[in-house]
Amino acid sequence: PDATDEPSLIVEDPSDLIGKSWTYKLEIGKLENLPTQIAEAYIAYEFNGQRYVTDVVTLDAPAREADFKYTEILHVDCVDDEFIKYLDDVEFKFAVFIKPWVICNLPPLSNRDAKLCKNLGISMSAEAMANDPQCQIDALKKENAELTKQLELLRESKYEEAYKSH
Repeated sequence: PDATDEPSLIVEDPSDLIGKSWTYKLEIGKLENLPTQIAEAYIAYEFNGQRYVTDVVTLDAPAREADFKYTEILHVDCVDDEFIKYLDDVEFKFAVFIKPWVICNLPPLSNRDAKLCKNLGISMSAEAMANDPQCQIDALKKENAELTKQLELLRESKYEEAYKSH
């Protein structure tokens, strides 16, 4: 076909669009140079009163980029003055949402953790307490304190007996 037969991509006067359909292909490719390493990301935007959201990109390894490979066809069946005004006034904003990649070497939270249970005001099971090193240390300290008291009492009574026999 002749080049003059193809629809023009450049519109000199927006009012020429009134009564015609309008179609735009939006593509979102690779998002690069992010300030932090990410595990997941997605992008949301609004067009003509409708919210659009890309699929969530999930990464297998930490990275500072994500490739969305997103395409959306935006279409208006019949352009009117209101849509022309919208296109003149709109400022397209794309919100990028990320889940940062976090490397955590801490053990998982558990009701077998004595400090955690104490801070949350919950009790540990007897089995968990018996296997928890801090609980064992606390129990031994308590037992040691009791034995120390008993020893002091025994010493006092022995001294009294020794004093009485002289």
